[in-house]
Amino acid sequence: MSSPLPGVSRRILQYLDRISEKMGKPTRMDFLRIAGNESNLNDWVKYLIKRNLIREDITAPDEKERKTTTYYIMSDYGKKVREILRNYNYLGPLFGDLSRERRRRQ
Repeated sequence: MSSPLPGVSRRILQYLDRISEKMGKPTRMDFLRIAGNESNLNDWVKYLIKRNLIREDITAPDEKERKTTTYYIMSDYGKKVREILRNYNYLGPLFGDLSRERRRRQ
């Protein structure tokens, strides 16, 4: 029986998956589509960077467009976390057991 991925973990996986979908360089707008609004986006980006799951890559202004572009890159740690979250159906029950003081008897 598979258990659903908890809310925060599911959201982290959405951001990490988006990086993968965009060949490692999603823009801020790609993340905004997940977050829903600018405030949520800023909170999530700050959290993901603080936890060393992603890092920002800000490109220099293009001469034609004269604007900077912010991309997000997954760290090596983020890649490992993404793999664990993607396999949650297999690992979830074990994580639940590991977080307890005592093992439940079957």
